Amino acid sequence: MEGETGQGNEARSLVDSIPVDSSSILAQRYDKWLLTIQNLQNFIESYLSIIGNNIKGYEKLNKQLVSHNIPQFDQDASNTSLPVNGSSAATLSEGGGASGGIIASDNGNGNGKGQNGGSAPVTPVTGSSSYGINDWYELIKGNMKDNLDKFQEVENMIRVNVLPEFKKLIEDVQNRKKTLINESAKELKEIKKFNAVTAKEIKKLGNATMLYDSAYNTLNSKVDIKNDPYIINRLILYYGDLQIAKENMYIEFIKNNELNFKIFEDQIFQFIKKIFNNLNTYNQDLFQQEMLSFNNLNNALINIPNDYEWNNFSEKNGKNLITSPRNDENSLKKTLSSIIYQNEHHSSIDPILDGLLSRKEAKFIKKTQSTYYYVITKTRYFLEFSSRSFKDSPNPSLIFYLPNCFIKQRNPKDEQDFRFELVGKDMSNLININKKNLVLTASNEEEMLTWYNVISEASGLMQDNEEVKLEEQMNSVNLNDSYSTDISGNASPNPEEAINDNRI
Repeated sequence: MEGETGQGNEARSLVDSIPVDSSSILAQRYDKWLLTIQNLQNFIESYLSIIGNNIKGYEKLNKQLVSHNIPQFDQDASNTSLPVNGSSAATLSEGGGASGGIIASDNGNGNGKGQNGGSAPVTPVTGSSSYGINDWYELIKGNMKDNLDKFQEVENMIRVNVLPEFKKLIEDVQNRKKTLINESAKELKEIKKFNAVTAKEIKKLGNATMLYDSAYNTLNSKVDIKNDPYIINRLILYYGDLQIAKENMYIEFIKNNELNFKIFEDQIFQFIKKIFNNLNTYNQDLFQQEMLSFNNLNNALINIPNDYEWNNFSEKNGKNLITSPRNDENSLKKTLSSIIYQNEHHSSIDPILDGLLSRKEAKFIKKTQSTYYYVITKTRYFLEFSSRSFKDSPNPSLIFYLPNCFIKQRNPKDEQDFRFELVGKDMSNLININKKNLVLTASNEEEMLTWYNVISEASGLMQDNEEVKLEEQMNSVNLNDSYSTDISGNASPNPEEAINDNRI
């Protein structure tokens, strides 16, 4: 079978669907990030209102933070701790913190400062495994309880430098999700279309081989060219190659989306870190409590590896991700050498004879010799293809039904002339069937005789020639017997004289 060399070990059906497609879960993940970013945007806007509304604003913020629909990202299986809203220091201890996240020490006066009045250090909890975006969001809710002061300068900086960036990021996430969904749907629609065409041809091959086995296995039976198993199989390989190429392109498309998504998440984390680092800077010079709060948030966010959420996501959804170590990308892709389909090894697919011959043709008045690939199928069709490869020429350019053709050698006395002529009707265009004379040239005498004899046998000419010879011998014997004596009993000189005397 022509095609690429398969790298997968397991043969798969040509009409199988793509085993792994993460487009839907990637789209859902876009929604999670969109909701996360929108929640963060709402948080900053609400925080901005807190600056202008004092305690009332902070109370409103806490209410919104609690009521926010926070997406739950995949958690580390070893992480079993629960979040607890703490004081201004937001103490998150082992077994009582957000995934054992961080701890900011409190000196007992409720202001979250150390003994020297400085910001309390943010220290990872001893024995904790890791913490992620959900834990960090829980930390926001704990810290914002104690941020009661408001400053106009901070409000102005947030309005000018922070909020517009969130709008840009939200629009970017929405566009990426829309592009993924639209392109994925478009690609899947095209794959479905190719799959339908391939399945249709495979079904046709099944019907054609059944007809061949039951009715067209005799020399005198004629098979319609539309039911020639060789041609149908050749079309299966052609459409199958297009389908496989499209499916593999889609796998690459999904793979690239997964890799780009990981990079995009890294950019989102960088954006969030930058935003909160800026907010931290805004507040450090304004009020120690707010400085402590945002230092806590900033340091907690820095301690989250950019690939932490993705790694948890990959661990949980590994079987649905092409990039997961659980999946072998090469085994997911199809090649022509690794696929199977019904009747692919049926005897009617193999031609009786095939090879390259030169054909004389006229181009712009000048006669030239062009080489084509010719096939004699078991249904006794003589086919011409522009190339041996099914990828370049899936359909024949000339079609002759040999029982309706005759063949003759161009110059039997010339031992160096390897030409022979095939005369018949070209059926490649059923609307306009034309009689054609093909002058074909083999490379040597043995090849010429092989083609000549096979065509003669397939067309029935060899049998007809034998019958003609036998009939001539019988007529010769009868002629000699009938004219050995004339009607009167006198011997006739010979049959030729009798013919001249109008006796026969």
